[in-house]
Amino acid sequence: MNRRWIILAALLLAGFFLLRRGGSPAANLDGQMAPPVQGRLPNGQHLDLADFHGQYVLLDFWGSWCGPCRRANPSLVKLYREYGPDRLVVISVGIERDSTAWARAIREDGLSWPYHLLETRNTADKISDRYGVQSIPAKFLIGPDGRVVASNPSFGTIAHILADNPAN
Repeated sequence: MNRRWIILAALLLAGFFLLRRGGSPAANLDGQMAPPVQGRLPNGQHLDLADFHGQYVLLDFWGSWCGPCRRANPSLVKLYREYGPDRLVVISVGIERDSTAWARAIREDGLSWPYHLLETRNTADKISDRYGVQSIPAKFLIGPDGRVVASNPSFGTIAHILADNPAN
């Protein structure tokens, strides 16, 4: 009987901490200027979020080892095929331990956009920290003015926003 109470107390305590944290995979930055995103692409070129001012940008935090991320990738590919690269820029940030598995997952999942950044535990000044990412998948839709339009939007919400806001 005591064991049941200990398990129940542990579950309640875990639930309290999840609720206290908000249970969200990332910070809600809606309406705020997007934190900077800079990094080196696999081809060696430098990426800077500021270079995409005037365009919608989807910042997608994922991992090759993350089941929910990999299951979401077909929907992301479909969204990019419909709206990118002219209406939607996708920047993927891989949270990884193994760069080889990351590169393989990009190929296997057909992530055809050119903007892929890698974050490992040794990465200094992590983009994921700037965006308050606690777990993945996490995504942020950044508007043409550089403000976060939606934190962790569904793919349907992103499509709706893009459909309601034709290209300039």
